[in-house]
Amino acid sequence: MNNLNIQLLGWPGSKGKDDKLHRHVALLVFNPVDERGDLVHVRGTPGTFEAVCLEGYDPLTSNNLLYRKHICQVSKPQKEVRNICLYTPVNNRENGWNCQNFVGDMLNRLVDHGVITTADKDAAIDHMTDFILQGVDQDSYVDRKLFDKVAANNIPANLHGVLRQSAANQRTEAQRLAELTAITEYQALDTLKAKSEFSKEAFDKTSELLLKNAEYYTVWNYRRMILQSMFSEDSTQEGQPTDHTQQLIQQDLGFLVPLLQKNPKCYWIWNHRLWLLQQATERLSSAVSRKFWETELGLVGKMLNKDGRNFHGWGYRRAVIDALENIPDGPSESTGKEALKSMTQDELDYTMKMIGTNLSNFSAWHNRSRLILKVLDESAADDEKRKKTLDNELSLIHRALIDPYDQSIWFYHQYLMCVCDIELSSQTMAPNLTTKDRLQYLEQEIEAIEDILEDTNDCKWVYQALITYTLLAAKINKHVDDVQQQRISTWLSEVMRLDPLRKGRWDDLKESLATPDALISKH
Repeated sequence: MNNLNIQLLGWPGSKGKDDKLHRHVALLVFNPVDERGDLVHVRGTPGTFEAVCLEGYDPLTSNNLLYRKHICQVSKPQKEVRNICLYTPVNNRENGWNCQNFVGDMLNRLVDHGVITTADKDAAIDHMTDFILQGVDQDSYVDRKLFDKVAANNIPANLHGVLRQSAANQRTEAQRLAELTAITEYQALDTLKAKSEFSKEAFDKTSELLLKNAEYYTVWNYRRMILQSMFSEDSTQEGQPTDHTQQLIQQDLGFLVPLLQKNPKCYWIWNHRLWLLQQATERLSSAVSRKFWETELGLVGKMLNKDGRNFHGWGYRRAVIDALENIPDGPSESTGKEALKSMTQDELDYTMKMIGTNLSNFSAWHNRSRLILKVLDESAADDEKRKKTLDNELSLIHRALIDPYDQSIWFYHQYLMCVCDIELSSQTMAPNLTTKDRLQYLEQEIEAIEDILEDTNDCKWVYQALITYTLLAAKINKHVDDVQQQRISTWLSEVMRLDPLRKGRWDDLKESLATPDALISKH
């Protein structure tokens, strides 16, 4: 198995214009041996985005590719990495969600599945934001070690499908002057940073600028440098932190609260807050740092109660839980030594609470998928218990399917049914099912979905699920019989009627029906 490269790719904004705030980004699962890879991104317009994968994509064939950055090397199978990315939920319910959010979600999933590290993800997000916000000409960004030629374009420039008028000609004179003032202030701060000025005045200046614009990550970096200098100054001669270190951390956490309320989905605020808490863990006692993290868990709980589908909040909650699980919660009664405590079951229960509040919560379903695996591993569950857990989750999703139009529920159902795919089953809750078990589950679910079809004949998710699971059963049997082929053809006709926006995709599947053996290998 060859090592793969995870790469970040970027293109100009719509209509080929370098619209820096709406540049398009994607992840490339790149195989350096054949110099091609699987490009995963979203296409469409707000409200109709669709995750797509271009297999065998050669980045050298795009003449408007503006950015290509190597993120890390991984040793997982290419199909597994591609599917982890491709099955990332697409959020068409949330206003403002776009390709940049999708890349962030893909990176989070890659971390959750152990493909990349948190450091890799953070670096990728840094690069993506740098590309989006700091956009300059192509020669300044393209890593020429990765490629030095371009040919015919096979990625449309207008990947978002959003036409955007230039705001430059619409600015008033007052707005123009305000922008010039802001530029001057940023340049002055850059000068202080270049001089390694870590004074209280410089710190206050970062506060002033961040209150105006929390998206400028360079200011956050400078703020952390100043705080590190302050922490060092506050240490005793023995290197122990003083009470002032705790006070600095507490005050800066407080400074971030109104910024989070105003910008709940700003990467840099969440990153800085997490950094502060990590400083508490490194510099303060376990008892004090644990109180910081416990308070943080309460805060993120309130934020998720306000917006339960905020993926930043869910990712942040996972980081908080991970930290708490690694900070001793007092001495053990049996040994007297400080003990670590797993919170996995509590978090699994929390996902059930959030799902009960809103069945459309992509993030809660996703969190549940990873927590169940952890609970089973921590309890050293045998195959029988794992199979029972699968049955319980299928029962849960059947109750949730009272609303078959909810895409998030179908994503979780698809995740559960991965146990039936031998190529993916090793990463599921029941990896050791027999072939007979897999076929029984598929037959059971197809029958249940057909029951839904009796009352709901205008939902494309129902037809897509029937097609997917019938093909999977055929894949296990290594044969598509005439009955299956006819049923797939009938369902496909309905999908094409209900989903004309993806006509090309369905036409491709329809053509594949003519060669059943090729259809099995492809799907």
